Amino acid sequence: MTEAIRKKLQDEINALEHELVHDLPKEIKKAAALGDLSENAEYHMAKQRQEFVKARVRQLGQRLAQLSMVNMNNIPKDKVGLGSTVKVYDNDKNEEVEFNLVTSEEQEGGGHGDGGHTQRQARDGNFDANNDSRRGSRVESPGIR
Repeated sequence: MTEAIRKKLQDEINALEHELVHDLPKEIKKAAALGDLSENAEYHMAKQRQEFVKARVRQLGQRLAQLSMVNMNNIPKDKVGLGSTVKVYDNDKNEEVEFNLVTSEEQEGGGHGDGGHTQRQARDGNFDANNDSRRGSRVESPGIR
């Protein structure tokens, strides 16, 4: 995992933890002071936000732990894998397209959305890295969208 990804995740965790410990308790206390909690929209919104932030901190912590186990030095340089740049020739369009295989945190859009074109191809079975994935290999892949 690159230091930039680790820092990005840790920064988000830190910001959310600050919100959880400092900002949300103030909002909840302020909303509770308004009176009847059963009809207090501000109170319920603050409590919902608190639950969301707790869940997001847990999710980011798990992702950080998962990514910390990835050692980029152990990924073979002569096979397709995380960190690889893959050039694909589209016979129908008569053009070469280049893909970089990255973590969801590194993709355009910051890790949100559908995971990108290459990841979608892999999920749909149209890109098989278990095939002969060495440099210069030709891999037939019908149905690339």
